[in-house]
Amino acid sequence: MRIGDRERRRAERRLRASYLRGELSADTFEGRIAAALGAQRADELSPLADDLPGPLDRLRLSIGRHARHTGPALVAPRLDAGDRLVLGRSRSCDVRFVESSVSRCHAELLRVGAGWLLVDRASTNGTWVNGVRVTRSRVADGDEIRLGTARVVLRA
Repeated sequence: MRIGDRERRRAERRLRASYLRGELSADTFEGRIAAALGAQRADELSPLADDLPGPLDRLRLSIGRHARHTGPALVAPRLDAGDRLVLGRSRSCDVRFVESSVSRCHAELLRVGAGWLLVDRASTNGTWVNGVRVTRSRVADGDEIRLGTARVVLRA
């Protein structure tokens, strides 16, 4: 069955929203948008977003954000907006992990306004916030951050 512009726009909106929430990397987003634009049949569009979290998954994440996690604490220092902390295994990182699953320069915490933004730096084993893999995500006090298999709880 041929697809119309309506179906194609719906797929593009879903991909764009997932990219903006940090659920897709820029390269993955670009590749999937190109595939959506080139799709000829409806069955070519559905696989482009099948692996993305749906509304129920995001609701679980939203509810789970308010739960307090326990574990080693990562106490965020008082920094000005725009300042950053590099997290990783390298001695040059601001916060050093001695876990082999953590990349040398795994992620960074950016100070944005009164909060923090966690950005994955193309790590091998991924960056997770409250159990959801992210490429970038706002984080707050009590959020569990996982770099590879190393887990910490942000205390801001």
